[in-house]
Amino acid sequence: MTEFDLFFLYYIAPVVTVAAIVWSYLYKKRLDREYAEEEIYLKKVGLERKRVNLTFDNTTIKIPSRTLFNFGHYQNTITSKDKPNLLIFKWNVPNDHPFDPIAPTRVFSFKSKQQGKTFPFPSFILRPEGHTLDKVMTDIDYEEYPEFSNKFFLTAQGGEDNHKRVRALFNNPDLHDYLINNPMNIESNGKQMFYFWYKQTFPVETLPETINKLEKLHDKFFDL
Repeated sequence: MTEFDLFFLYYIAPVVTVAAIVWSYLYKKRLDREYAEEEIYLKKVGLERKRVNLTFDNTTIKIPSRTLFNFGHYQNTITSKDKPNLLIFKWNVPNDHPFDPIAPTRVFSFKSKQQGKTFPFPSFILRPEGHTLDKVMTDIDYEEYPEFSNKFFLTAQGGEDNHKRVRALFNNPDLHDYLINNPMNIESNGKQMFYFWYKQTFPVETLPETINKLEKLHDKFFDL
């Protein structure tokens, strides 16, 4: 070994290692403190969070667009005492850019308040246009509503009957106006509806307002 190699091995490397350990410890302490502060607020507004990682869970939470190429993992589920049909969680979606491997996204999921329906919603994926393949893939368009069709990519999951249900559900100019002014991702697996804004997590202080806004949207246009 050269003198520089020995100097690096016995002096620089230990200092770098200790600094990394200290930084990691302080960073974890800061996250724990912020997490605890958030817990106080969540309990105050009737929400409860579980610090759990649901990496391989595809039963309790099943988002249609979650594929092998867009798998990600779920964590930190939040439930509401007053809204048993609500589930909030963070979806850490892999990103295409190698230096930005995770895109944390807060997802708001609602089940139907209607009783007795096995699949109360049609299955679909709706997202703002923007993906490279959206322009060449076949989706549901409405000739009479070109602005909505140009701004959103809408696909039905499943057979012809489900396709008809999706087309009928979104054949609604009032819903179009709402989404054009409030663009978001909406997906359904038939049993659950998922509302989210890609790469947005929202501070916990904004959750009550966002929940109220999405619940009104859900009840008015989807949970029929």
